Amino acid sequence: MCFDLKPLDEDTLHDLREIAALRASARRKEALDLFYTLRKDFSDAFSDLHIVVLKPLCASCASQRSIALPGFGLEKTAIVTVLPGHRPEQFRMYDMANHHLHLFPYERHDDEERFSISCFICADRVDQDSEDGDELFAVEPESFCEYFGIEDEGPKKPDGDLREEIRELYGNFCYRCGSTKDITIDHIVPKSAEGRGVPTNLQPLCRKCNDEKADRLPERLILALDFLARPAPWDSYEGLIW
Repeated sequence: MCFDLKPLDEDTLHDLREIAALRASARRKEALDLFYTLRKDFSDAFSDLHIVVLKPLCASCASQRSIALPGFGLEKTAIVTVLPGHRPEQFRMYDMANHHLHLFPYERHDDEERFSISCFICADRVDQDSEDGDELFAVEPESFCEYFGIEDEGPKKPDGDLREEIRELYGNFCYRCGSTKDITIDHIVPKSAEGRGVPTNLQPLCRKCNDEKADRLPERLILALDFLARPAPWDSYEGLIW
């Protein structure tokens, strides 16, 4: 069967580009709202929150990325907290040093729906379909900013629009003490340490808290999101994570 497909005209292409830009802008805003929520729950004004999205990998794709399979080539480990709490009764652990995600055994409910875990690259099955949910497989981490399309490179000094966006995101009050007076925009990683003027490195602080923080280097906190290791709640689900 042969289809005579006509090329899209310039007006249609322009409309499609505008739609794509609007979707990307909405996704960026929703991602920043999520970042702020996680930061509020797990981090303070003196912490630099770094979030990674874990992408499941089959053995073949892991090998192509020089990621050792679980049980092979393991040396030291670096354990990272995994969110969100999809199953509060199931403990999950991300080994950042070896890029492995461990889903620990738990008691399944009789009516619980079973699902398979697919490789993010080739869609081959990753899990072993264990009866108790105990799974260990390779993952590839991607930065929160890269995955959700948030700029993480830029000048040290943020422009006026970004400053206003940060004020709106945080509610226009000091992230440390809650004051609404004399609010400034602070670099979480200071400019003296090459901190950039990008959304995930900025926070509102009142002048007093900003002066107290000064060029102090923040403590780095790492969180991992594993929502790609399970299907979305329903086919038409449009949320960022689940």
